[in-house]
Amino acid sequence: MMILGIDQSLTNLGVVTLTGVAPPVFESICFKTKKMGVERLLIEIPGIISPLLDLRPDLLVLEGGALSSPYMVYTLGELSGVIRYAAHLRGIQTLVVAPATAKAFAVGKGNCSKFEMVLGIQAQFGAQIANEHVADAFWLAMVGAAYFDFPDFPWNEKRTKAINRLRSYVGGSKTREKTKAKLNRISGGSL
Repeated sequence: MMILGIDQSLTNLGVVTLTGVAPPVFESICFKTKKMGVERLLIEIPGIISPLLDLRPDLLVLEGGALSSPYMVYTLGELSGVIRYAAHLRGIQTLVVAPATAKAFAVGKGNCSKFEMVLGIQAQFGAQIANEHVADAFWLAMVGAAYFDFPDFPWNEKRTKAINRLRSYVGGSKTREKTKAKLNRISGGSL
């Protein structure tokens, strides 16, 4: 079972492939560019995103857009839309998670700093992370694992609350159960 978490920020792309949760087993990539718009898409999609999606992850988890800047919404929306389209063409299930939900899941508060997200990984799992973009991608992948009830998942009260809130927004339990059944077929029944 593989979950792909992507933090598609304006200048840094953080990516984590998660294949286990107890303890977390993952690989990460961070790509930094000053290119914007279509020039950025022409670098990131064929060079990074497509090869990762070709690995056929069981689930893709993306960070939803923060609405603090109208310009950012459009720019991030371009990349997010292209990634979702590429995943759809490959039949990969996609989950979009609000930044505040990922933060609440990670460290228990939806308004924590990027630094707290990195420290949360170090404190909870002893793992070293390259930067805050990879940390976001890690937590997005962990949200995906929790959302689909990976066995041996490290639950706590705040994670349960964040996942229940996410489940109430995303298609309810019927959609989740259909997707979980599909993931079970793909993974050979390990969920």
